[in-house]
Amino acid sequence: MLPRLPAANNTVLKRIQALPLDYWQHVGDPLADLLSTIYPLEDAATLLSLVQYEAEQGQPLCAQFLDQGVTMPARWHDPRHGAELLAWQAFVQQFPLAVRLAWQAGAGLRLLSQQRWSRVWPGTLSVLQRFMSHVDAALLTTTLPAADDILLLRLELAILRRNADDSGLARDLPGVPLAQTDLAALIVCLSEELIRSLHRIGLSLDARQRQGLRHWAVGLGQAMGVEAVWLGGSEEESQALRQVLLQAPSAQAAPLAQKWLQAVAAADTLPAAERRTVALARSLLDPLVADTLGLPRDRLGSLWRKAGSWVIEKGLPLAGQAETIRNLQKKAMGRLS
Repeated sequence: MLPRLPAANNTVLKRIQALPLDYWQHVGDPLADLLSTIYPLEDAATLLSLVQYEAEQGQPLCAQFLDQGVTMPARWHDPRHGAELLAWQAFVQQFPLAVRLAWQAGAGLRLLSQQRWSRVWPGTLSVLQRFMSHVDAALLTTTLPAADDILLLRLELAILRRNADDSGLARDLPGVPLAQTDLAALIVCLSEELIRSLHRIGLSLDARQRQGLRHWAVGLGQAMGVEAVWLGGSEEESQALRQVLLQAPSAQAAPLAQKWLQAVAAADTLPAAERRTVALARSLLDPLVADTLGLPRDRLGSLWRKAGSWVIEKGLPLAGQAETIRNLQKKAMGRLS
């Protein structure tokens, strides 16, 4: 059972709220934003390759951007956090299917339910899908994310910000979309919401694994330039940040969330993938969030959830045996189509 988390300390809340969200909204990622404007490409991987080429030719801005990726985040290489990080990475290696599900249909959707994220996606859905998928890949890696992976994430966010500015979507929002407070919401979803999503599919992290996940998420935030005040230094601060940053879900985010789920389901070749994916998402989200996002109710929803749970349970000991897992899924799901 998920341990009862402490209430957010009023002192912590006051310290965070002393700097209004609108103030932090104007802070982006200047160098990545500049490069995405100089080279107006839609694909971050192509842009990163171009930046690497230009750096080899002596372009100082490109070289400076690549140099920023050399330094690993303090939270990742601090020996005081080593044991907890290893505990989290061991959990990921043991339960990769569950971690992926908890992110894609749980914590990831909780992030996309925020209005500020939904306001930047029109016309750039493919960029956002790639960003979400790359976060998924970073979560599941057996080692800490490489420098190029972090730079790629920063460039994808820069492209989203640029496109929002170019399209005028940012006109009604204070400052730059997907800036400090928005990235802080990403970190909260990766730590706090992921813990809850895993718990809902029957996997409760122990104290060391929870701290390891928080250290991992804070390290990602440090690598992406999030200010320290928006990164939880303790469990108490993480809870305070969750209260401050995760607002009520937005109905405007419904198209984005549904298209993300369709993209997740499209990667599944098994029968009735979309119905099953939506049913599993409903089981991972709070009912209010699921209803606000307009996720359809399936009269066979409980059956899909039971089948999905069975596949996860039976597939976990087979982690790394992709072909065996696929065969197992086909047997379980083929009878339900």
